Amino acid sequence: MDQNLEAQVEVLQKEGCDKIFQEKSSGASRENKTIDYNKQ
Repeated sequence: MDQNLEAQVEVLQKEGCDKIFQEKSSGASRENKTIDYNKQ
């Protein structure tokens, strides 16, 4: 899938996703607070 956030959100919405969590960060960053939150 493309790394374009808007394109990804559009695809998810078309597939019926009700909740979409977004987080922008550089590719070099290893910290991902949104994913860590959702794992709990």
